[in-house]
Amino acid sequence: MPRWWIYQTTAGLTFAALSWRLPAQTAPEAALLLAWLLLATAGIVLAGIDVNARRLPTSIISTTALAIGGLIAVAACSGHRPLLAGRAALAAFALGSTYLAIALARTGSVGLGDVRLAALLGLILGSAGTMAVALGAILPYLLAAPASVVALLRRRDRQIPFGPYLITGAILAVLFTGLEML
Repeated sequence: MPRWWIYQTTAGLTFAALSWRLPAQTAPEAALLLAWLLLATAGIVLAGIDVNARRLPTSIISTTALAIGGLIAVAACSGHRPLLAGRAALAAFALGSTYLAIALARTGSVGLGDVRLAALLGLILGSAGTMAVALGAILPYLLAAPASVVALLRRRDRQIPFGPYLITGAILAVLFTGLEML
């Protein structure tokens, strides 16, 4: 039996927290809030898929990245802040390439879906500021540590779906830091 109430409650609480923490008093701030709400929506779907099917669909990640990239461009243009888009692109490249290097090392800890998701999260975290990027890079590992220990102790499947931790870490990072407008 599907547990839709879990997804609905998570969405409601996440939307409320993001709307409370990220002010939308100007057009750039409204565009960035909309981008975070879009990430939360796609993130809940992606987390559910990753937990149940152990995959992160490229179509959802790429569509979300395109929409969020457009919203970041709107925020940068409407706020006359071109560095906002540059910082977001740089963070997307940094997180995406870091996760690609981890995946290519064949450690089995991350897959290509995680690489694409990390680039998407770098894009949106970069729009929030450098502290959000740093925190968003660290938090997923801290959040996943207990589940990893349990998986190692059970000696069954040592791989855990990492997408939910990536998404949760990014959302918590922006909730902790807020937006750093340039």
